[in-house]
Amino acid sequence: MASLESAEYWRALFSHWPDEIERRGMVLTKQGEVVSFENFLVSAGLLLL
Repeated sequence: MASLESAEYWRALFSHWPDEIERRGMVLTKQGEVVSFENFLVSAGLLLL
């Protein structure tokens, strides 16, 4: 995955999330803000947390 662009990397990560791991966590933004999520949805061009 090292050659993937940033958006492709994140899309691949969330699209292939293992069933054994709960679909919740935290994301750190470029501004240093923490965004918690309890679930997520992935489409071709959008990640909803």
